[in-house]
Amino acid sequence: MNKTYDNEKITSYLLGVLPDAEAEILDELSFTDDDFANDLSAVEKDLVDAYVRNDLRGTTLEQFKNYYLASPIRREKVKFAETFRQFAETKPKRTFVESLAGFFTIPRFSLQWSFALAALALLILGGWFYRENSRLRFEMEQAKTNREELLRRENELKEREKQLQDEIANRQTASEETEKELAKVREEREKLERELQNQKSIQPQPQIVEKQEKFNRNR
Repeated sequence: MNKTYDNEKITSYLLGVLPDAEAEILDELSFTDDDFANDLSAVEKDLVDAYVRNDLRGTTLEQFKNYYLASPIRREKVKFAETFRQFAETKPKRTFVESLAGFFTIPRFSLQWSFALAALALLILGGWFYRENSRLRFEMEQAKTNREELLRRENELKEREKQLQDEIANRQTASEETEKELAKVREEREKLERELQNQKSIQPQPQIVEKQEKFNRNR
């Protein structure tokens, strides 16, 4: 299967500058693809060594300090690399001839113990890296879970916001319809009042009605 990543992309992933969509893909690969997990470990080791040697510059250095060192687990890796480098630098240096002569003059028993101690150191170092890598994977999985929870919550809030907007729009529509109905009722009431007023204006006066009745009786 062709790789969908390279060392540059892995470095961006470790520095937290990879787009979220691509970062999620690499998150998944770190748990499901052993080849990617090995490549990730190798690139991370090179990146940490470069930082310890003061080889990082500019934006890369700032990203390493701001993102990579924000993790307690990763800070421990850097601390271990610094300690290992200090130990290597304090070891006395010898010429090739001195080293070769020393190799043949070391007693066999001491040589065996040296190899045994070196093997033990490598075993311990390998176990430490395995444990730290497992912790890092757990941390990444937890971060992925938290990201998914935040996205789910965000979608819920968007849906609730849409519901509230729809309710407000419905209420505005209902309010407009109520105002129209109220205006219609007022218009009809005013019309009736005008008709009643007109009826009063054309109703006969009492005196005129009384005279008309007397006239009718005398006839």
